[in-house]
Amino acid sequence: MSAIDPRVLALALGDLQEELVHWSGAASESIHSAEDAQRRSNEAVERMLHRAHIVEEQALRDSEASRDMRERQSALVSQCEASVSTARAVQQTAGRLHNLAQTTVRHWLEELSAARAWLVRAERRLELALQELAAAESELRSAQWSLSSAESSLRA
Repeated sequence: MSAIDPRVLALALGDLQEELVHWSGAASESIHSAEDAQRRSNEAVERMLHRAHIVEEQALRDSEASRDMRERQSALVSQCEASVSTARAVQQTAGRLHNLAQTTVRHWLEELSAARAWLVRAERRLELALQELAAAESELRSAQWSLSSAESSLRA
């Protein structure tokens, strides 16, 4: 068995200690960077979740408004049909009442047209809100993937 020179051993231990100090600093830097990345990812996820919640709520409100407008449209159509029927009956009894009924029909047709135009706009807003929700969900998945990658890198 050969004898190991204590000076060589001391030098080797000194080199090893320097490497450990260097590695410890690098590891601390990596941990700090990973914690920052994780914090930023968590903040991004929170923002995306908040935005997704807002978009989802708006989509629900738009959907409810659209449904209400369709019901209103149906009521207006029924009301217009009743007005036309009434106008025809009144036409038989007096021309003056007939003119009044025609004015009423025109009014309700304008209301119906305005309601249909609003419905088209509401459906467009709903579609946009659904697109924004899909984009937010995609960004959420991307942020979650980035977080998972950062966590995997930290573990490696």
